[in-house]
Amino acid sequence: DVLNVTVHNEMHAEWFSLHWHGLKLHGATWHDGVIGATQCGTPPRGRATYLVPLGGQAGTYFWHAHAGSLRVDGPAGALIIEDPNEPLVYDEERLLQVTDWWHADSRQQAAGLDQQDFQWIGDPQSILHNGIGAPCHTRSDWLKCRNSTLAEISVHRSRTYRLRIIHSGALSYFRLRIDGHDLTIVEADGVLVEPTTVSALLINAGQRYSVLLRTEHGMPGGAFWIYSSTRYRAPVSG
Repeated sequence: DVLNVTVHNEMHAEWFSLHWHGLKLHGATWHDGVIGATQCGTPPRGRATYLVPLGGQAGTYFWHAHAGSLRVDGPAGALIIEDPNEPLVYDEERLLQVTDWWHADSRQQAAGLDQQDFQWIGDPQSILHNGIGAPCHTRSDWLKCRNSTLAEISVHRSRTYRLRIIHSGALSYFRLRIDGHDLTIVEADGVLVEPTTVSALLINAGQRYSVLLRTEHGMPGGAFWIYSSTRYRAPVSG
């Protein structure tokens, strides 16, 4: 199979490209999306077609922008390749895409990084779950965070779910856990692994995991928090 994607760059002044994170582009490395290494970028108001070979690959992948610092603005999404001979046993699957988020856009950040008087972008202000998160950074923002709309993943009781977790962020190392539930890791970066049960998952930028989640606890209509927090940097949680 070959994935055929045509991208229209509607930006007025910036070049663009897409990278297919984790996929092996055998015989098609010029479609890998790395500007200046595998191909040229797509100019403003231009378009490009990517032909991405998928044969012999299965698992959890994602695509993201690979031009300048545009990745931190959020253009990224899941790319799931189903295995026709899937050996894992579960009832349904769900997707959780986590990312770090700065409240300044990539243009502002790039201006500080590129100038002679170098200005580091600092740590992210928020963590997003499936593109949704609380706009908080300091303790003074806590009330605003509590009143924010948060991402929800709906499940039914007494079922086994394959939760595909993608870290599409740029910088942060996350610790992720779900209240009252263990997670059994069964896939890492597109490769099935020996099942390992953990209480929390450590995941870095670009990594993907599948975990099996058994919904045995709680009452119908109940809810459990999904927590993500940064490690080894200034504390941010979501």
